[in-house]
Amino acid sequence: MTATSALRLFISLFWLFALLKFVPPSASSDWPPPSLQAWTTEREAKTIPPSLGVALATLAGASIISSVGLLCLRRWAAPMFLASTLLSYVAVALLGPSVSHGASYACEGVAAVCAGIVISLSYGSDALRAKGT
Repeated sequence: MTATSALRLFISLFWLFALLKFVPPSASSDWPPPSLQAWTTEREAKTIPPSLGVALATLAGASIISSVGLLCLRRWAAPMFLASTLLSYVAVALLGPSVSHGASYACEGVAAVCAGIVISLSYGSDALRAKGT
């Protein structure tokens, strides 16, 4: 497998698992546990400040644009993907505590590993040098 095909594979896997973490667990009807249902209902009722909402939308857009750029093997997309990945962790901290199903956390972890591999391939291989752009 070439570095270019590995880069494209892990970008695809990153988005697959990043989106899978939002799929609700249909197998368990008792989620969240009764002890956390009131807390999650109260938490969902709170609104995100508009400035944070705009920042999250911009971050999501940058992540999508940089992923498409990396799929097209564009060098400019590597620092953009790196920055959007790092800023997404800052955003998670700003959003505060959350309660999710274990499968959601597992998908988030796999997506984080895939993002790390994408960053490693972007900077540490010849995947983006092959096309020369």
